[in-house]
Amino acid sequence: MTKLGWGAASNDKAMAAYLAMWGLFTLVMFIGTLRLNRALQFVFLSLTVLFFLLAYGDFANASPGFKHFTGYEGILCGFSAIYTGLAQVLNELTANVAAARSSEDLRIFYPRITRIDAKKELLLRISFAFISVIRGLLVF
Repeated sequence: MTKLGWGAASNDKAMAAYLAMWGLFTLVMFIGTLRLNRALQFVFLSLTVLFFLLAYGDFANASPGFKHFTGYEGILCGFSAIYTGLAQVLNELTANVAAARSSEDLRIFYPRITRIDAKKELLLRISFAFISVIRGLLVF
C-alpha cells in the first residue's frame, strides 16, 4: 500500500504489537482445541509460536538468521494446516465407505452412483483402502 501512496509504512514496534495481538488470539484458540484432536492442537500451537516469533523479530530487530528460522517455523505451520485439512476430508470420506457393507450401502452414501457392478465396487474399495493406509501412515 505504501508503494501506491495510499498510506504510510508502519514502524517495527507497531507491527510487533499487531503480531503479538494475533499471537494472543491464536493462544486462546489453541486452548480451545485442547479437547479436540492433536493435529488441530499442533496447528494452533505452531501458529501461536509463529506469531510470537514474528512479533519478537520486529520488536527486537532480530538477526536475519532468526527471521530465517521463523520462516521455517511458518512453513511447518502451513504444512501442518494442510495435513489437518486433508486428514479431516479423507476421514469423512473413508468413514462412509468403511461403514458400507455392500454396493447397496455405497449407493446410500453416494447417491450419484446409479449402478455399481462387482468390478466398480472392488475398485472403490481398493482405492478407499489405499487412502486409509496413507492416512494411517500420516497420523502422528
